[in-house]
Amino acid sequence: MEISAFKKAIIEKLEGLNEAQLIQVQELIENFHQQENIEEPQTDYHLEEWDLMPDWQKKRIEDAEKSLGRVAGVPHKEVARRVKDKYGF
Repeated sequence: MEISAFKKAIIEKLEGLNEAQLIQVQELIENFHQQENIEEPQTDYHLEEWDLMPDWQKKRIEDAEKSLGRVAGVPHKEVARRVKDKYGF
């Protein structure tokens, strides 16, 4: 979506707000401009979803990626056939 489309969507939403809501939006925008130079969190670390996974789960994902790299995966048609046979779809 282009910037102009974002702006238009925001304006359309603003038009539907009451006075109290507009004041809150104005305060939010003012706070945003005051903190504009702060882009990174105020912590010394950044956690990714991968970092939160247990080791056994990471190993399973890594093993699956390796097997796909060796073309050891099961083709989609075979998986679909097995599901159809098992569940009657």
